[in-house]
Amino acid sequence: MKIQNLLAQAMLPMSILALVALAPLDAIAKPAAPSKIPGTAVQIAPPEGFQPSKLFLGFEQQQTGASIFVTELPIPKAEVPKVLEKLNSTADLQSRGMRLIESQEITVGSIPGKLLLVSQSNRGIDFLKWLMVVAQGDRVLIVTASFPEDEAAKLKEPLRQSVIGLTWSPGQPAQLLEGLPFTFQPAGDLQVSGRVSNNVVLTRNGMKAPIPASEPLLILGSAYDTVRIRDVAKFSRMRLKALPQVRDLTEVSGNSKTIAGHPAFELVARGYDRKTNTPLTVYQAILATKRTYYVLEGLVPNPKAKAYLPIFRAVADTLVPQL
Repeated sequence: MKIQNLLAQAMLPMSILALVALAPLDAIAKPAAPSKIPGTAVQIAPPEGFQPSKLFLGFEQQQTGASIFVTELPIPKAEVPKVLEKLNSTADLQSRGMRLIESQEITVGSIPGKLLLVSQSNRGIDFLKWLMVVAQGDRVLIVTASFPEDEAAKLKEPLRQSVIGLTWSPGQPAQLLEGLPFTFQPAGDLQVSGRVSNNVVLTRNGMKAPIPASEPLLILGSAYDTVRIRDVAKFSRMRLKALPQVRDLTEVSGNSKTIAGHPAFELVARGYDRKTNTPLTVYQAILATKRTYYVLEGLVPNPKAKAYLPIFRAVADTLVPQL
């Protein structure tokens, strides 16, 4: 997992196509009645043989590697048309390794949206994806149903019916921490501000997006797939270098530690916000289990780093993985 663009500056117009590309391609196997997706306002009736996933919001079928991946995004109303337009861009799809096969207008209840069929290869396997995006007010719903191309005869139409037949009630109060694959405790004045899939955003006093670079920001998340990290320190350093929001990292220091009985590695560095050039201190902690890994990413302006680095660490130390 990558916390995409630090949730695109904490849930500004997020890279929807990046999330779509991340949706599990190789995702264990049943409900046919509508089931509520924890932490969302969505109910879906998956095809027979699909089970709720423990790794991401949605369903998976172990024997085929098929999955249904659900993401709700808070996005400023003014940005929603741009997001929907970007989704239909062949060039943007191709930049994420996807090829557009077909596109159609749909409605979910009375809410208009788009349904795309795209193809993508992963680990030598060709997959097809139903990709549905609908928007209401300042919320966007993305549902990605992925399945191996050689299972299309069995799964293509049932998954399409599951996707277009879902129920979405964006006006319902969000249960932000429901169904997360980890627990944690906020610290200091950082409070939960929002959530995107498995990622939780903490800001000063729960400030809502957009979060300016002048404010502290901490994001906790987990991988969407099963993955075993053998060298946590090496993986952590590689991941820090790939942070999309920060440039010119310097003064990088790290140390091994244990969180909830699991190996973890902590890094602190200095850098600059790519958009505003604000000098920042970056905090990263990665905890690895035998099945997957968990990440904390913190950003804070340098003058506030002395106050907020201990708070970032305090939150990290309360992280308890569920897998």
